[in-house]
Amino acid sequence: MLVVPKTTIEPQPPTHNPTGGQRAMFLTGLIAACAIIFLLLKFNFRRVLQHDISIDIAVTVILCMLFAGTFAGMMTGLVAGCIISIFLYVSKKTVGYEKFGIIKTNKFPYRKFGWVYVPPGGKQ
Repeated sequence: MLVVPKTTIEPQPPTHNPTGGQRAMFLTGLIAACAIIFLLLKFNFRRVLQHDISIDIAVTVILCMLFAGTFAGMMTGLVAGCIISIFLYVSKKTVGYEKFGIIKTNKFPYRKFGWVYVPPGGKQ
């Protein structure tokens, strides 16, 4: 008769930190968003805010394409895109923006082209 010894299987501790990947995705997304926000602030920011929606879409698509290949990379791009989107939205509502348009003057020719300030939450 063949006797098989009893073996006990002990649970192994996890070899990785289960929340470390989530923190890394958020941190790299935050760093990428800060880099792009600082780059946007170098330009005349009120003029940049005129095109906030197109900048938001372009940055999110470019970051997702840049970090594509892994789930963590895609989440990094989406987190950075969300942070930039929130920043641009809040900035436009609190700072206002400038748009290129027609300025009325009292002298001839009574109209000229230039940058017109649009106050926060208002229409020109």
